[in-house]
Amino acid sequence: MKGYAATNALSASRIEEALIDTPHTINVLTKDLMQDLGESTESSLAFKYVAGIRPYLSNNDGYFMRGFPVTLYYDGVRLQAKGIRDASATERIEVIRGPSSVLYGVGDPGGGVNYITKRPRFRSGSSFALTAGSDEFLRAEADFEAAPVSMGSDRRLGVRIVGAVVDRGSWRITEEMRRKFIAPMATLALGSRTELSARFTYQQQEGRESRLPPYYDTFSRQRYNLPIGFFSGDNRTKFDDDIVTLNVEAVHAITTNWKARVAYFDSSAYRDHYLTPLQNFLNPAQNGGRRLATSILRRLFDEYEGSSLLAYSVGDFQTGAVGHQLSSGYEYRSERVSSRDTRTRFSERFDIDAPNWNKAIEAAPFSGQSTSSLTTAHAIFVQERAQFFNGRLALLGGVRLEEYKTRSDPRLNTLNNTILDRAETASERVATSRFSGLWKVRPGLSAYVSYNESFLGNALRDVVTGQLVPSETAEGSEIGIKFEAWGGRLSGSLARYTVERSAVRQVNTLTGAIENLGTVRCDGVEAEAFLSVTDSLQVMANFALNDARTIDASDRALIGRRPSGDVKRSASILARQTFRRGALRGFYAGAGWSYGGDQIDRTGTLTEPGYALVDAFVGFAPLDGRFDFSVRVTNLLDRRWWRELRTAQQSTQGEPRQMQASLRMKF
Repeated sequence: MKGYAATNALSASRIEEALIDTPHTINVLTKDLMQDLGESTESSLAFKYVAGIRPYLSNNDGYFMRGFPVTLYYDGVRLQAKGIRDASATERIEVIRGPSSVLYGVGDPGGGVNYITKRPRFRSGSSFALTAGSDEFLRAEADFEAAPVSMGSDRRLGVRIVGAVVDRGSWRITEEMRRKFIAPMATLALGSRTELSARFTYQQQEGRESRLPPYYDTFSRQRYNLPIGFFSGDNRTKFDDDIVTLNVEAVHAITTNWKARVAYFDSSAYRDHYLTPLQNFLNPAQNGGRRLATSILRRLFDEYEGSSLLAYSVGDFQTGAVGHQLSSGYEYRSERVSSRDTRTRFSERFDIDAPNWNKAIEAAPFSGQSTSSLTTAHAIFVQERAQFFNGRLALLGGVRLEEYKTRSDPRLNTLNNTILDRAETASERVATSRFSGLWKVRPGLSAYVSYNESFLGNALRDVVTGQLVPSETAEGSEIGIKFEAWGGRLSGSLARYTVERSAVRQVNTLTGAIENLGTVRCDGVEAEAFLSVTDSLQVMANFALNDARTIDASDRALIGRRPSGDVKRSASILARQTFRRGALRGFYAGAGWSYGGDQIDRTGTLTEPGYALVDAFVGFAPLDGRFDFSVRVTNLLDRRWWRELRTAQQSTQGEPRQMQASLRMKF
């Protein structure tokens, strides 16, 4: 039976442990779940079926959870290189809820999304998948693993190569994309105690992307009733992205109870984007009733280079009747980000009701600037977990000491090479902590309580006030239960949490100002459950209620306002039936329903009502697993919805009904 319910996770403590023994909320998106829903990128459709997490920004990786953004990790290492990545090299996704800086350092208080990548399995086997779908979607994916090579003296070499090619159009007018991805990886086992591994990924992606259409007409005070796929830009809009990563690591079992890991991660990303956003909307009364807007051609070139070194050890030992698990380590991280932004005016106005592309452009840019920054961080961390009463009571405590330095170079006007502002440097030494306790009430039922902190450094100056924006800090507390029953057929969790974030900053998309929003607090409840009704029928359900509010700010008008990106209520249910006998033997079918509550824009003045979406899939896979053919439909009822509401001038439409058919073969 394909499985949606995971029993173990790595992300809670950097070692694999049972979810029911973890005093923290961790969600796992399994490979089976992602495959049923047709995942092709890590901007995951499957997140619709995880309580309280919402993807945003259709052209980038990003998520909101517990009222705040989250940080992305790859195999436990923070990675900030922008851009959607192909999912063919991803084994599973683990979601860490709430602040988690003790283990992962600088990060957002909403939590983290940790992508666990595939590795050689020391066995031969290959698979190939071909997918075709709506809007000229074509995708080919291959996963090849050679038979392990014996190198004598109990040494084995495993090699695996994963790759994908994508060519698609879009339901958005003029949008298209082509992607090439390859990820070779190798693991050398030196006996049973030591493994050396290396993984390399390269992705090249190019095409034309649609820009954010307007949402609200401030003159008529009504929502725009624009067609699905409305494109508010120009066909000069295009992008070209390259992302390269290298991961080298060594794992050694010092003794039967102690293990050490050293990992080096290097990444770089280059993004060259031509954008054509709308700027100022003109009064129809002064333009013969026509709804017009000014527009610009904007070229953004971003370059990112980052590296991380992580070394830690973890082990178990006993003192009397008390069991201990101790982990400690060191982490170094360096990130350099540079950006060049050039803007040129269109001389012709954009007609919203009769889009007129290929607008004439003035010869010379009117604005151009470049920025760059370098961030380095050193940290040491230690965490102790003590178990009492034969493991029924577990108490955990940890602390991380981090020195964080950021230097932002002066902004440069690239048109006349003048300096727009001075260089900024921020340096801080920060201590973050975590404490938790878990009590096994009885077999299959655990109750826990936890407290965690996070930190997000800063070297940005508010362009309006001229003041350096302070670093963000956050603390979160959580109390909950986890349960398993009926031999593992029923499992789940229920949590009540609070996250409070201080010195929240936000970039005003209209003025460019970095706004200090003060203190934002989010209280909420999350629940999830997995039920195997029979060996052939499984159901997963989730619910989340978030209440995020600004509770303190220098601008008193902000107090009580919900932050943008927050969805107050969300819920989902997904079921899968596999037929194991009779005329339908080998067939399977599933359906899911997801609900996202109302959301508020960045000005706090517009609210978009919630939406409910239905997905469905059906397929055939012989019990020997040699191939799998499936057809799936997302947004089956073709509901209109909004992925993200930014401002009256900018919004992101959600996808209409999409259909795909896939054939996956194993050799």
